[in-house]
Formats: sequence, C-alpha cells, structure tokens
Amino acid sequence: MKHRILLSLGLLLILGTTVPASAHVTEHCTVGFFKNHSQFLNSGTCSKTVFDPTTLVSALFPDVDSCVGSLTILGLLESPTSVCGSGSTFAGAEVILLRQAIARLGNAANSSPPSCDAVYGTINKTNATIDDAIATDNRNELTVLGQFFDSLNQGDCTLQ
Repeated sequence: MKHRILLSLGLLLILGTTVPASAHVTEHCTVGFFKNHSQFLNSGTCSKTVFDPTTLVSALFPDVDSCVGSLTILGLLESPTSVCGSGSTFAGAEVILLRQAIARLGNAANSSPPSCDAVYGTINKTNATIDDAIATDNRNELTVLGQFFDSLNQGDCTLQ
C-alpha cells in the first residue's frame, strides 16, 4: 500500500511540474493530425532542440528501447503500437507515450507564439519518466504520462 501511495505522489509530482509549461500551448492537435500533416512536425523557431519528421526518436529520447529509438518521429507516429512489442512491454509502452509526447512537441512548437518552454519541458519530463520507469521496472508510469499528454493534445487544432 505504501508503494502505491509513493508511486501516486511521484506521478503527481511529475505531472504537476509539466502543467506550467503546458499553459502556454495554444494548439491541441492529435497524433493523427501530425501523422497526416507532417509539415507541422517540426521545432519551428525553438532552437534549443531542433526536430523534424526525419529526426530519430533516440535524438530526443536517448534512453528508449533501441527498436523505438531507431524510428524517425514520423515513422513512430505511422507505425502500429506493436512495432517494437505489445503495449504490455516496455518498448510498447514507450511507443504509446512517445506518440503523445511527439504530438505535444508539435503543438508547442506550432503555438502562437511558439511555446519553446513546453517543448523543452515535454522532452525533459518524458526522458525523466522513461528513466524512472526503467529504474523501478514500472511501465505503468509511461502509460500514465502518455494519457496525460493525450488529454493535453485534445481540443482546438487550428493548424491547416
């Protein structure tokens, strides 16, 4: 029971520190939008971390499973969840999380004005969550953060 409480508090801390950077994001396009409109899948004027559809997943998220890391960010969006293993494996859970994280990056970079703090915050939180999930052997952390990003990616998408 104590482990569940500590895990829940830890996840709230992780998610809570993501929210301030999210407040500046004005776009809320889904994974499907970016899969079908890859011209918006880029870092825009955010120069600290540069990405486009051909960027390898491992360039942004270096600790992911090697199969997941070898995909481009567009390739990850276009692939089935099972591309590197089922959703019940770490690699499968990483695919689920990273799809939402990549959409979040696109939303932040294409907001008006661009929300570079949300781009960097999303990358940092995602990497910290991946590292913690691996260290604690708890893939559930990946799906919880993926669900949180999914909720942020739902709403008004004005990109065309």
